[in-house]
Amino acid sequence: MTDPENTPPIEPKTPPPGFGHNSGRTRGLREPWPAGVSGNPKGRPRAAPEGAGKRGTMAFAKAVEAEFHLAGPAVIRRLRKHNPAAFLQLVALVAIDEHAQLR
Repeated sequence: MTDPENTPPIEPKTPPPGFGHNSGRTRGLREPWPAGVSGNPKGRPRAAPEGAGKRGTMAFAKAVEAEFHLAGPAVIRRLRKHNPAAFLQLVALVAIDEHAQLR
């Protein structure tokens, strides 16, 4: 056992190269913005209008639904038989979508 009174003091470790304040990682970059000045002078971009993304999605979903009614059950049976991994992926995607709609 060592005597605490005779042990040398622990020196603080210096950070490894590339770390710490003024480490040189910011060399060649512009100075930071002055206080009170925005780094984005045009401001935050406007949000898309309500439902803008849904229109295209809904049209696609209707097209897929129409296609499903033409040959869907037969295609799903073939997919399950010949490519079980893709079939399980389809099942998972539908289950996730159903779950999201329940919220």
